[in-house]
Amino acid sequence: MAVAASLTQAWMGSIIFILEKAVVHEKHKKHKNIQSDNKL
Repeated sequence: MAVAASLTQAWMGSIIFILEKAVVHEKHKKHKNIQSDNKL
């Protein structure tokens, strides 16, 4: 049972990590777009 719990925790942690990376990537893309708009 403890093994299943630790596996679930690791799985949840990796999903949260991937989601956070995706969110940061989106924010970075938007920020870059804003910067390029300002140059025009």
